[in-house]
Amino acid sequence: MPAPLSKDIRKRIIEAKERGDTIVKIAGEKGISESAVLRILMLYRETGSYEPRPNRRGGNPRLTLEQLIQIQEKISEQPNISLLELKDVLALPVCESALCRIVNKKLGLRRKKRFTQPNRAVKMLNRNEKIGGFFSKPLILSNSFSWMKAA
Repeated sequence: MPAPLSKDIRKRIIEAKERGDTIVKIAGEKGISESAVLRILMLYRETGSYEPRPNRRGGNPRLTLEQLIQIQEKISEQPNISLLELKDVLALPVCESALCRIVNKKLGLRRKKRFTQPNRAVKMLNRNEKIGGFFSKPLILSNSFSWMKAA
């Protein structure tokens, strides 16, 4: 998308039209298209100003400011809450991956994994289980995490 015309050229277009010049003549003198002249004149009629409209790109945010504050409070209360639990507890209208991006980028929080490492004896028990030892159930290790402020 090209940059908007300068305010000076916009002002001259409006002054030329007020003097009674035709759109074709104004477009030829200024070196712009007739449709650009029409858009500037229409903007002037609608708003009373020749300032360019603000360039607003992107969609509307999915979460409100109140919801972001609720997320931050819930994470500070319960630092080991998962994204799925967070989504369910607060009834958020976003998927887990979008929630992860929001927590990372807007709130500046990162997930800190804490993997509990088994000691050598437990590793041997698991190895015996795989080999066909006498243990009936394998050891389940917890893979937990907590949220922390990004550096």
